[in-house]
Amino acid sequence: SYSGHATGAAAALANIDILEREDLVGNSERMGKYMLHRLTALKEKSIVGDVRGLGLMCALDLVKDKSTKEPLTSIPGVAAKLSKRMLENGLWARVTQFLFVTPTLTVNRTEVDEIVDIVADGINYIEKELGY
Repeated sequence: SYSGHATGAAAALANIDILEREDLVGNSERMGKYMLHRLTALKEKSIVGDVRGLGLMCALDLVKDKSTKEPLTSIPGVAAKLSKRMLENGLWARVTQFLFVTPTLTVNRTEVDEIVDIVADGINYIEKELGY
């Protein structure tokens, strides 16, 4: 806390202890690299312009046309459709002209695989809807 209150400081120290004890920073690095590797395979899709990430913060550029890089969101309602499809499959992800994938620090390999599979399904669904 900004005031250095003992209760806030104790909570912060407990949080730091958990981060270190459970190696959550290391897990973020390992699972982030794996997730980015899996997501990068989606660059072959016609609506994915680029994929990038650092740790467990990844984003896919969603494009209407790869050559012009025009955002997919220039098509009204497409972000909402993609978001709804992924939510129906169990994944809440922020969708704008980017699809943000930011799981918790405790994510494991099986969960990363499930996340990427849901993202891939959503992208396939949108491509089919658009006739790509």
